[in-house]
Amino acid sequence: MANKQPDWTGYCDAHGKRLFSSRKRARKQIREHRNGKGMREYPCTLVDGHFHIGHLPREVRRGYKTVAEVHGRKR
Repeated sequence: MANKQPDWTGYCDAHGKRLFSSRKRARKQIREHRNGKGMREYPCTLVDGHFHIGHLPREVRRGYKTVAEVHGRKR
């Protein structure tokens, strides 16, 4: 029988997004998503050691900019 337990640990109160306890679990969720293309995992800025998943900006998907350029930080 398949494991029905979710990979996420709860919701972030500030961001309203699911929290994943590791980058590995977040990446697994992206792979299992029906269309994981254009998505990435990123660290939560408020809960240390936890990650969110989200869509890449259009400029990054099309190759016009890098994630660091869009978000104004070094990667």
